[in-house]
Amino acid sequence: MSKRVIGGTIFTTLVLSSALFGFFNIVAYLFLIVGIYEGFKLFMIKKDIIALVYTFLFMFGVLALVEINNFSYFLIMIIMGTIMLNDAFAYYWGMKYGKTKFSTISPNKSIEGMIGGIVTAFIGMCFFLWIGYTFIT
Repeated sequence: MSKRVIGGTIFTTLVLSSALFGFFNIVAYLFLIVGIYEGFKLFMIKKDIIALVYTFLFMFGVLALVEINNFSYFLIMIIMGTIMLNDAFAYYWGMKYGKTKFSTISPNKSIEGMIGGIVTAFIGMCFFLWIGYTFIT
């Protein structure tokens, strides 16, 4: 089993259990600290500005989640599902149609994969929201 699958499984389990048992803010701040450290470390090694952009986007995303005082478990599920869809389909579309290289951080990333992942994740997020507001609320 790849490190990516194991890491994703641990991350998902930790986030969902922290949301269910009420210690989400502690886990969010922990991921924020680790994410900022890893982003700056990657920037220092690769000298790629995209690493800093991703670091700040990650930082603001985590802070936004922490500041939502009245979040629901459904919101966490939508966020996790959207991230997983983006990751899986960016890989799929990149392998199928990817030609234009995106970054030096990960040389196999392509602009076509990134766009395909974003579009697929957006469609999936809209579907998740429709299901949630139609059948759950």
